[in-house]
Amino acid sequence: MENYLRATPFFDYDHPAVEAWVQQHLAGVADDPVAQIKALYDLFISTDATQVEINPLAVGNAPGEGSQIYAVDAKLNFDDNASFRRKDIFALRDTSMEDPKDVRA
Repeated sequence: MENYLRATPFFDYDHPAVEAWVQQHLAGVADDPVAQIKALYDLFISTDATQVEINPLAVGNAPGEGSQIYAVDAKLNFDDNASFRRKDIFALRDTSMEDPKDVRA
């Protein structure tokens, strides 16, 4: 999988290396791991994101359910040049959490 990712400039969800990795590491998970990754990619593209980081992404069991995938923590950044298209996202910005110099810039 690592060799495939280094040699490929784009992510092909249907590549055998991806399928093999999912089967090896996420077998038995009730959620569809590939669907989750595709959803994150769609989020990245559709919101003009510059970063979508999930760390950690965990597999666990909820009471009465099968194994599920959980995004325990996330960091998202968005392209400032797209603020005119994404007013709903930029309205959520909390400048109190940013360096004042960055806010002024």
